[in-house]
Amino acid sequence: MTLPLPNLDDRTYADLVAELRALIPIECSEWTDHNPSDTGMILIELFAWLTELTLYRVNQVPIASQVQFLSLLGDRSINQLSASDPNAALILKAKVRETIAQLRTPYRAITSQDFKALVLQQFGTQIQRVFCLPNFNLDRSDYNFVEGHLSLVIVPHSETLSTSDLAELCQKVYLLLSDRCLLTTRPHVALPTYAEVSLVADLYLEEGASRTLIDAQAKTAIETYFNPRDSGEYWKGLGYPFGQDIYVSAIYERLSQLPRVQAVENVKISAVSTTQLKQANQGRTLVVDRIQGFRINDIVCLGDSDRTYTIESIQPTTQTITLTEAPGEFPGNTTVTLLRQRLRLEPDRDPNRRSVIYLPTDFRFKPGDWLRLGVGKAAQEEMVSSVEFVKRNDRTVQQLSLTTVEDALPSGTLVTPLMRVDLAKHELVKLSQVKFNLWERSQNGQWQQVQ
Repeated sequence: MTLPLPNLDDRTYADLVAELRALIPIECSEWTDHNPSDTGMILIELFAWLTELTLYRVNQVPIASQVQFLSLLGDRSINQLSASDPNAALILKAKVRETIAQLRTPYRAITSQDFKALVLQQFGTQIQRVFCLPNFNLDRSDYNFVEGHLSLVIVPHSETLSTSDLAELCQKVYLLLSDRCLLTTRPHVALPTYAEVSLVADLYLEEGASRTLIDAQAKTAIETYFNPRDSGEYWKGLGYPFGQDIYVSAIYERLSQLPRVQAVENVKISAVSTTQLKQANQGRTLVVDRIQGFRINDIVCLGDSDRTYTIESIQPTTQTITLTEAPGEFPGNTTVTLLRQRLRLEPDRDPNRRSVIYLPTDFRFKPGDWLRLGVGKAAQEEMVSSVEFVKRNDRTVQQLSLTTVEDALPSGTLVTPLMRVDLAKHELVKLSQVKFNLWERSQNGQWQQVQ
């Protein structure tokens, strides 16, 4: 709040003359001639004129004073301004306007919006998006709530920056925030973590539709929808939102809007993040080429094996993952797959009813949903035909009837839902596979797959 400035020049010449004339009967009652020709009245008018002139000058802030005020506010260059300079008034006015604008510009970052605005203001030509996570430390692998910490995820304008350029940009942002934040706030700067998502769907084309054109339009629509920088008509063009869960219903909606597409069926989405071993594992220790997206207590499998392991700890500096148990011997370049969504088959499955499985209620299934049973090469994809909620062992579980199950699966088999992908708050989407199966009507009126 600014202090109100007093107006010292609040009386006019006429006010002063009237005030002095009103004092004459009080101070000198025998003075009765108040005509302008009277010598005393001439003196009163002279003093009123001098007083008005003095009040005007007192009410003004001279150039020298303004120069000193600006110098106190940090503009040392103004000290060289001379009052005799014919452009002094214009220069001073510009300096005052510039200094006031600087004073009104937020300097200290306190709220999440302050941090975001500060980064975009200072690095707007290099950084396109900023996402703020208060009370989180993304430098740690468990991503737990940490009071007093604040993490910023930045999305650069360019997709082609080298690793060293990205690291340098993060360091510059960190130094800025460290200087501008409160003493009790510990800032962290990170690049986005991308959830690798695969998508498969069946598109039924109208008669005469171009297969190549429809396939290209469908891929463009999906890629634009998930684009982190320019999402076109989706998300107001600002890019796919951080942490926005992916639902199969949204994919159906996008694809059904394509011209010359009669129907969309069997949409399957899944998120599988992968990395590779840099060298053969040493017992429970894995040295990988990247750990982005991997977290403590996540489940992974190695190579084509269908056996799964749980992550016990992660060392970001050495790109090392430690499992809860040794996985055996695996050579370098072996793929390490992170299984994001997973459920496990309930125990006591009836071997005579292969098409019926029991699952916990973490994910609610409905008829028409797809799921993947198992991992690796032995995995099976099945469609849910019906869902019931039943009591087993004093708790409610889902009883799912599947279309076909070729092999009996043991209790504890991993089940991956293919109709939803949950993202962490700071994650974006990277499409690892987009495939469309195109169907057309044959001459006998039956649908047949053409691609």
